[in-house]
Amino acid sequence: MDFNHLIAPIGADLFMSEYYGRRPLHIPAPPDSPRLALMSWDRLNALLGLWSHWSEANLKLIRANRPIAPDLYMEEISQQDGALRRASLAKVETFLAMGASLVANYVQSIAPEVRQVTDMLAERFAGVGNANLYCSFEGVQAFNTHYDMHEVFAVHSEGEKVWRIYANRSAEPVENDATAEALQRRALAERGELLLEVTMRPGDLLYIPRGFYHDALASSRESLHLTLSVMPASGRFFLKTLKRAAMREALLRAYLPDARIDGGAPLREHLDALAGRLAEIVRSPAFFESVAVMQRSLARPAHGLSLPSRPALESFARTGVAARVERPDGGALLVRETGEPVSVGGMADEVEWLLARPLVSLQELFARFPHQGIGALRELVEKLVEVGILKPALIRG
Repeated sequence: MDFNHLIAPIGADLFMSEYYGRRPLHIPAPPDSPRLALMSWDRLNALLGLWSHWSEANLKLIRANRPIAPDLYMEEISQQDGALRRASLAKVETFLAMGASLVANYVQSIAPEVRQVTDMLAERFAGVGNANLYCSFEGVQAFNTHYDMHEVFAVHSEGEKVWRIYANRSAEPVENDATAEALQRRALAERGELLLEVTMRPGDLLYIPRGFYHDALASSRESLHLTLSVMPASGRFFLKTLKRAAMREALLRAYLPDARIDGGAPLREHLDALAGRLAEIVRSPAFFESVAVMQRSLARPAHGLSLPSRPALESFARTGVAARVERPDGGALLVRETGEPVSVGGMADEVEWLLARPLVSLQELFARFPHQGIGALRELVEKLVEVGILKPALIRG
């Protein structure tokens, strides 16, 4: 399923220009919507049978807007190599009979058809894709009014559910560290007037941008929906990338002057120098390349096998030519003992990894850096062969 199919009959251009990051959108299902096939009760039951997936992190029960303690529905399962703590479906079923709601997390890990959609969203929005299932029952609200820290594409699968979205939103939220009670008080105080109320039916899609306050309540005897989410890189990812780049600088690694000396003048001077250097780093082509690579690395597509077929390894050996990677502001360079430096762009990490290995295959390189793509990695290896850093190697089986 591509993005146009997911949001049909709304076109991708209209969605991106009018709705993405701006306002919610309810898309009723056309009669032949492919969204209808994404999830069902039978598929949920089959997935729940994959008991090894259902750890405390992956399966949660909610009742009266509060999580049920995992100790009440988890059990220890003895294995030959140790014990695992996994959900007891008999205990889960009992709580569901009592009116609890079920939240099944990271469904893309065990459902290839769902993984295809989360991979598509991750690729399109340069972010992390995820999928959770929500099973609830009439008149039972699993969650109070809240906002999410990612983009939400809720696909309704079974029954009906009423969603309410409020006019106000939290500005670019990245974390919730308050208690549940404090968050609820804040939501009620900040959510504003009702903006949109929709009854979701099988195949319907509801898009909710990050930060919009919302809640939902099953309006049929039972209800099931799949939440597809995507979280593009934010300032947190930027700061992690900047820290990595900054720690290569001696100025950023140096001790800070003592603020007690000369009324703090040396510290102020040092901080001013740090600010200037950080600004230079952020504006540099090298840092742009690092951020672009970071964005690509967030979207890691699933890799399928075709056993018993196996790939023919394309192997390469390191030559005796001394080389190293340098990372000036203008962009990463491969510096050799002879010859001009070679630009390696956003492949600095890959080149450093290759330089440290006496023997490597293209397939091993791709397994380590899948976000770069096999084509781009092949071009990199061919460049390193051309400049004498690698040479083809014949590996006898």
